[in-house]
Amino acid sequence: MRPSEIVLELTEQREVLNTRMYKRAIRQLKKEGFIIAIDDFGEGNANLEMILNTSPNIIKISGKIIQHVENLEAVRSIIKGIAKQNRAANIKTVAEFIETKKQAEILRDLGVDYGQGWFFSQPKPAIELNRIR
Repeated sequence: MRPSEIVLELTEQREVLNTRMYKRAIRQLKKEGFIIAIDDFGEGNANLEMILNTSPNIIKISGKIIQHVENLEAVRSIIKGIAKQNRAANIKTVAEFIETKKQAEILRDLGVDYGQGWFFSQPKPAIELNRIR
């Protein structure tokens, strides 16, 4: 596989302790062609500072936020703002943890680019995914 076919997902679990080294590593990975994603945006350390330090290609909105999209107007407003800001910055937005058609429709209407979750497919072994290609 070429680096441009690989998405490296950065998690929210640990804060960046050495920002200069982190930025240098991210720049090198991007220079080599890797796609950089921030996973679980809105949780823990996956915050606005991480976006500034990373300049990702993709932001994946946490399923802990997405699960409330049908019931809470505040959540819909936040997601709409994230999607709009990402579009302006040429960053793709992915909603995680989509379980229903209604969630998928709401998220599409809010401007989210992509979705993942059980509504679309259950997890599959890599060998099965290779057969699809």
